Amino acid sequence: MAKNLHFLNDDKFAQLAINQFDKYSNENIYIINTKIKLRNVVEKENIIPLQLFNKSCKNKLLKLIEQNGISALYIHDLNYVKAALANVLKSERGLKLFWIFYGYDLHVPLVKYRNFRYVDEGLDIEINLKNKIFNYIKDFYFYFIFRKSSSKSLFDFFINLDFFCFWNYYDYKLLVDNFETKAKFVHFYYANSFVINKNTFSENNLRNILVNHSSSKTGNHSTVLNKLHALVGHDPIDKLVVPLSYGDEIVKLKTVDLGVKLFSSKFFPILDYIRIDDYFSLLDEITIAFFGAKRQEGGANLFYLLNNGVKIFLRNDNSLLQYFQDLGFIVFSFEDDFSSVLDLASLSNEQKLHNKQVFMSFFNIENEIAMMGNILKID
Repeated sequence: MAKNLHFLNDDKFAQLAINQFDKYSNENIYIINTKIKLRNVVEKENIIPLQLFNKSCKNKLLKLIEQNGISALYIHDLNYVKAALANVLKSERGLKLFWIFYGYDLHVPLVKYRNFRYVDEGLDIEINLKNKIFNYIKDFYFYFIFRKSSSKSLFDFFINLDFFCFWNYYDYKLLVDNFETKAKFVHFYYANSFVINKNTFSENNLRNILVNHSSSKTGNHSTVLNKLHALVGHDPIDKLVVPLSYGDEIVKLKTVDLGVKLFSSKFFPILDYIRIDDYFSLLDEITIAFFGAKRQEGGANLFYLLNNGVKIFLRNDNSLLQYFQDLGFIVFSFEDDFSSVLDLASLSNEQKLHNKQVFMSFFNIENEIAMMGNILKID
């Protein structure tokens, strides 16, 4: 008998999640939302590929819950379909609902329904006609299956939600301040995406600069690149690395054009997917990093860089700036602390060591055991 049901996408975090929960409990069943063969998840007895956006899905899930005595649903990376199904399962089977939060799964609704703005002036990207038509068709099909609009399903989910699970309390505050909910905050993270077994930090003193972690629409790449060029120019930089291998294609193309124009041979965009080990090896060369987002994103990258002694600049509107300062990390404001080439000096060894010690006090096996014990025993 399994008491925990999980909804996951077949993405880069899925196997990490499965490994982590199975390490601490043998009472898990995982629904992988896919209509094709699994790509990122290793097949096991407790893993079920199932397309969630399907009229027959609800009855299959209700039967699975009854047969296995399931009492809790963990939703990894929320979307409208998962929200709608969660509402049904709570109503008909009384499941406790846990939202394993990612980031955009709240920030997109904040933009759409609460008029939040995460993109700098002049950097908006229009949705093309083809995508608008596709969204209309998808919304119609959604209503056909669930007899409720996607927005109503999402708002009902917030009301039904029992636990919001994440490591950044400020994102939980955004939820409770902007939507009706009685959800409680539960501290949680995917341990294997953050914990790095490195006892040293980089002592590289080159000006190898990282800008953002993807071609995210909210990365504000142009803002960062333009300010960097205006204050520093081209020559003082040894290498400017800009990961663009996933995210928005228009952002990717525009960023490449601007990067080549401003920094020519110093500009190193990552345009294609690379193995995770190769990506971390590339991050090991970085000494300074700029993140242009005005919201939480790229957390795993940021923690890796902090542990590795990298000097990080974040936007004032990004809750991670305050969050990292609350934890005791030495981090810097993009708006207030970056005003000349002198601000591109690397952290001192003392500062690097301090950040590593803060990192190790936060991410360690004792904290992981306590965290997993807590999230699995809540009822």
